[in-house]
Amino acid sequence: MPRQNKNAKIRFDEGQGQMTGGNRPLPFELGPYRIDFRSRRIYVHSQYVALKPKSFDVAALLLQNPGTIISREKLYERIWGAYKKESRTIDVHISWVRTGLELDGRHGWLLSAVRQHGYLLQPIEPRRALRHRRG
Repeated sequence: MPRQNKNAKIRFDEGQGQMTGGNRPLPFELGPYRIDFRSRRIYVHSQYVALKPKSFDVAALLLQNPGTIISREKLYERIWGAYKKESRTIDVHISWVRTGLELDGRHGWLLSAVRQHGYLLQPIEPRRALRHRRG
């Protein structure tokens, strides 16, 4: 059930993971990343990054859940509606998101696969980020 703040007319919709003012979604920020839900655009350090619609959905879900392992099943069900175990669709979109948003640690955030569990977006130290980019 959504949490309500009557004074600000803002609610947090747990199903979508975004705050809204009335019917207008508010932008979401995580470090250098900014999601504009109205225009369905993501920015890194104020620079627009073009993503396909489903990749935008994948990125938005991951960015709104830092430090939480998101299973392949949950990603598939939330974005596509039904899980297909043999599909490589998620891998492709994860790759586009990781590359497009530079989630390799250079901006302080690393998107990694957690074997047999899913994907994890986590903050990372700059020194550690250099090791990930080289290796």
